[in-house]
Amino acid sequence: MLLMPPFLITYLSKEVYTCWLLVLQLSAYVALLDFGIQTAIGRYVAHHTELGELEKREQVVNTALFLLCILAVAGLFAVSLLAYFLPIFFTQMPNELQQNTRFSLLIVGSSIALSLPFSIFGGIFIGFKRYDVPAYIFMGTKLCSSLFVVVVSSISHNLILMALVVGTSNLVNGMLHYWACKNFFPYKPNVAKISKTCIKELFSYCSNLSLLNVSMILISGLDLLLIGVFDYSSTAYYSIAASLTGILPGLYSAAIAVILPNAAELGAKGNDKALGLLLISSTKFSGIILCLISLPLLLGSDILIEAWVGKSFVARTVPLLELLVIGNLVRYIGAPYATIAIAIGEQRKIVASPLVEGVVNLIIGLSITPHFGAIGVACGTLIGSFVSVVIHFVYNLPRTPLIKVEHNNLLVESILKPIIVIFPSALIWIFIKTNHVSLLGQLILIVLTFISSSYLMWNLVLSNLEKDRIILTVYEKQI
Repeated sequence: MLLMPPFLITYLSKEVYTCWLLVLQLSAYVALLDFGIQTAIGRYVAHHTELGELEKREQVVNTALFLLCILAVAGLFAVSLLAYFLPIFFTQMPNELQQNTRFSLLIVGSSIALSLPFSIFGGIFIGFKRYDVPAYIFMGTKLCSSLFVVVVSSISHNLILMALVVGTSNLVNGMLHYWACKNFFPYKPNVAKISKTCIKELFSYCSNLSLLNVSMILISGLDLLLIGVFDYSSTAYYSIAASLTGILPGLYSAAIAVILPNAAELGAKGNDKALGLLLISSTKFSGIILCLISLPLLLGSDILIEAWVGKSFVARTVPLLELLVIGNLVRYIGAPYATIAIAIGEQRKIVASPLVEGVVNLIIGLSITPHFGAIGVACGTLIGSFVSVVIHFVYNLPRTPLIKVEHNNLLVESILKPIIVIFPSALIWIFIKTNHVSLLGQLILIVLTFISSSYLMWNLVLSNLEKDRIILTVYEKQI
């Protein structure tokens, strides 16, 4: 949560805060043992519901739940290994903090492992297009968890107590998903409906998603660890930058979540032209969202960091933040295409771009970070993102004929137009960075730039039909 760092930095020493960041990062790896099963369930529920194959839908869901229970046990074993070998990897970690950090890692990591089976219910909600319910549950539990962590850190400064709060929150989040699913949909776990055929089907589908998960580890999952190993003192600065950058994928993922079930339904009908239109419109909308979210982060990076965590963090955090924002802005251009490909079962054809990006990111990070510190990791993220987008549109897209789209139309309408509209903002960003602009002057420029860019996006990028759809959607939600 964005509200936590200012308080934790105030209440905890930088050494303890760094240990807490590593606990959260290492624990997050356990969630990767999901192997994309939640995404698969969202796709299969929408697909089989559209075709009226209700029995098949039940078999897939129960089989996935069985597999996630096995993976939960594997997760408990994995987090135990991580805790045991912790001091070997982070040699610069103070000796007096190692034991508490180990126990904290065990608590948080185990709670994530035990929560794996509950992720199935989030997938069911996605498949039925009820995105609001898991969103409310997630936001509610995260907000409560964050508040309690802040309170505990201010009173005790104890990592283990903070870990107990987060661990409890993770388990409550999972149980609330189960309770909500039980009340919204007529579903009950049934061992008798576990199917060997579904195991093979899920394995085939998720094997490629697993490669995508591995790619995401290489792209961003190892960043904080590399810095912890080679530039331990910069861990907190990089984490602050990454937390703000996390606004991009967080808001963006919520905005494009509707693509997956809609694409799954169109794929079930074999409507390749509609999938192509969906790709163009979703890429365009996502480009607009990404640009408008990134603008304040780039133009007001100095102001944001100083107001958020203090002036002492500005010099070392701002360059990292700017590189990460641009890198994520570029990377997520191809996310709508990847989401649609996953929805129609073509995920094996999109593995190349994130895998190559991850390898490029890792190679650059390992090569530069020992010499230049955290900035080397951020450079790897930026360069890798450009590589990923090029491969997406040059190599991946021609290999998915089920998505019928004119490549030139996609490039011009969905990518080049938003870039051209946002280009003047880049000049203003350069002006702010190279001149001594007052705080009031910066705020005025940021507001005017955001308003003018939004106006141009609306009038020059969106078609009249797309405007009408947005207005209709907003109107329906208000009703």
